[in-house]
Amino acid sequence: MLTEYEIKNVSALNEITEVISNKAKELGLDFYPTIFEVVPANTLYTFGAYTMPTRYGHWSFGKGYFKMKTMYEHGFIKIYEMVINTNPCYAFLVEDNTATQNMLIISHVLAHNDFFKNNRTFKKTRRDMVESMAASANRIREYERKYGRDEVEVLLDAAHSIANHIDFYDVTISEVKETETVRRTPYDDIWELNSREVRCRSEYKKNTQKKTPPSSEFDILRFIINHSHSLEEWKKDILTIVRDEAYYFYPQMETHMMNEGWATFWHKRIMNNLDLKFDQVVDFAKMHAGVVAPNPHKINPYYVGSAIFEDILERWNNPSEEDKKKGIVPNSGLEKIFEVRAGETDASFIRNYLTKELVEKLDLYLYQRTDEHPDAKKGPPQPWAPVLGNKEYWVVSEKEEWEKIRDHISFHCTHKGIPTISVEEINDNNELVLKHHYDGIPLDKNYAANTLAYISMLWNKRPVLLDTVLDDMPVYITYNSATHTATASLKE
Repeated sequence: MLTEYEIKNVSALNEITEVISNKAKELGLDFYPTIFEVVPANTLYTFGAYTMPTRYGHWSFGKGYFKMKTMYEHGFIKIYEMVINTNPCYAFLVEDNTATQNMLIISHVLAHNDFFKNNRTFKKTRRDMVESMAASANRIREYERKYGRDEVEVLLDAAHSIANHIDFYDVTISEVKETETVRRTPYDDIWELNSREVRCRSEYKKNTQKKTPPSSEFDILRFIINHSHSLEEWKKDILTIVRDEAYYFYPQMETHMMNEGWATFWHKRIMNNLDLKFDQVVDFAKMHAGVVAPNPHKINPYYVGSAIFEDILERWNNPSEEDKKKGIVPNSGLEKIFEVRAGETDASFIRNYLTKELVEKLDLYLYQRTDEHPDAKKGPPQPWAPVLGNKEYWVVSEKEEWEKIRDHISFHCTHKGIPTISVEEINDNNELVLKHHYDGIPLDKNYAANTLAYISMLWNKRPVLLDTVLDDMPVYITYNSATHTATASLKE
């Protein structure tokens, strides 16, 4: 095998990359050509903060860079690599990685690449985003020179505040134009019957022309670009740039646990199929153990994701009698994990394949704070009880509630906790009416008010109304652009 010195040599890196690529293909992975580059840690953290080496500048990216740099310098984190979903795929390795670390990382990256190429969520992803983002960054720098950096930065702040409020499963991505909305679920025809009836009653009552938009519009940026009369063309161009990049990053957000689990699952197998020396086996075991170490406070996606793939492989290779009755064919595990990789997102992955046995094996649980001590009926709080402010206590779910644990994880994988907001109409006063599709989790009042202020700035500097639920009461949060205030009032 290669020495520590040789692995940093470009030709040696190319050699080991070819060996690992051939092994990955032999094991069944299918990926785009991959270009590896060795960079200093400082460069990698810059790329990590910007999420792309060619992206435009913004203060929030700089904030992310200094946060990552500080944590790295104090030993809290270490990023070994960064991989970019393009064709060809680009990956960056830190120059002080050891030979064994680079071999594991190359294996991990190739599995990411396979996931990017084959998972259905990425089918609409542009594969030339490095070049596209470079061109967009040049345009934004030109706008900064022409109109001033401050004005561009404020516009980017506003665009970033609603960048994730897009309709990914709509047919329009790179083009900004009104289109017919595609089905969002298999039951849309049923929901449409009800919504059509509601709209008909509303339109009859108001006795007005067809409203804009004709139905709920979930792509808020697209709607503003199409219908705001106060935005100059250069401003619409910047909003379009932010929107297009949001569509590029969205699949990664929807499949984070699967993606990392898949890469971890395969780097283990690839490394186990290489001719490693004893000391390299030990180094690999230590690094892999660190990657999949469980976290007591939050889910480690590498740990949980790879464990689910391992479980699927085992169950489909050696199905129980009950599984056989469900049609599972023995020794079909490899075929099944590739099927899951191709067709699922995090939410469905957890919902369909996180079993009771896995919940117990992985020691997954829910916890919350409460004013009542869990042993209150047995006596006063014990000294060991986790106490917050001498009043609040941690309560952990019972393992018998494994379905609640599964559903909770699946629910929070959907849009990664981003609330679903839609544009409902432009009312008679040219005010924009939004609706929060309430799912039991209320909006943060301050965050909502600040976001409405940004939307108002983009919306002809007119008031914006948000239909939501606060304190279990239906309310309108209204941002008044004239007084720069947000108020909540009960919905009539």
